[in-house]
Amino acid sequence: MIEFLEAENTTAYRLFHGVCEGLPGTTVDRYGDVILIQTFREELLTQQELVDVSCLFPEETRILYNPRGGHARRQAKAGELNFGDFSDRSTETVFQEVGLNFEFSCLPFSDPSLFLDFRFARRWIQNNASDLSVLNTFAYTCGCGVAAAVGGARKVVNLDHGSRCLELGAKNAALNNVSMQNVQSDFYPAMRQYAGLGVKGLRAARRGVKYPSLNPETFDLIILDPPTLTKSKWGAVDIVNDYSALAKPALLSLSENGRLLATNHTSQVSMDEWVDVISRCAKKCGRPIKKVESISQQECSDNDFPSFDDRPPLKVAVFTV
Repeated sequence: MIEFLEAENTTAYRLFHGVCEGLPGTTVDRYGDVILIQTFREELLTQQELVDVSCLFPEETRILYNPRGGHARRQAKAGELNFGDFSDRSTETVFQEVGLNFEFSCLPFSDPSLFLDFRFARRWIQNNASDLSVLNTFAYTCGCGVAAAVGGARKVVNLDHGSRCLELGAKNAALNNVSMQNVQSDFYPAMRQYAGLGVKGLRAARRGVKYPSLNPETFDLIILDPPTLTKSKWGAVDIVNDYSALAKPALLSLSENGRLLATNHTSQVSMDEWVDVISRCAKKCGRPIKKVESISQQECSDNDFPSFDDRPPLKVAVFTV
């Protein structure tokens, strides 16, 4: 696998996938010259364990330990969590993925700046975005937007509510000498405006919550990669119980024969159930699905996120309207 990735000019990948290797809740990822160790359960690694791990890598490698979850936050607040050099985030690092350049960033107890399990989808986007207008929703640090721009998209818009995420996205664009438009907004007011549905009737708008003014617009490719569950002043993102609330404005914002690359990250919903939800939503809003194409990490030569039961929680499909 690593030989394949190196030939593709990729220096970021998962080295240890705990759920399939006997240690659930522990992952080890490479991001260029940084090795990122994360633990998601109560057991934290000790200083000696981190020293032992660091001996497995070249001396110039920087080992970063990022314990996750409320227990880690509580220990840090109490002054009980101090891993010295293994918590140093001062050095900026640029790594490569499929020949693209990205800046590595990882705040304490937070997600790293690029999700490696989505590499196969970014590769698909890069290979299929030529001459398209692309809208990248829940853009995070704009990895999919960069992939589209490098792939020859004629227009790329990244939509995310986080200013820091979009700032990192702008850096990633500069690292690859591409231009993109970034829109800082919650998903719902932005997408309802693009879809021509309006915003004034939403409760948040009636309460005076500010939002950017956008004109109705259609796109050839829309990327819909929402988190599992989150809430904002504009409403909830719930991919288990209400995916259609996300799919509807996205489907209405597609051009004729446009494509929606959508994701679902939870094991609570099967691929067939999820595809059926989007298909019924599309029919109801007058944008019936012409074609559905499933794409999967499990089918790739660089599968560093294997599934122990052949039912990976991350599901990705491309819907053509």
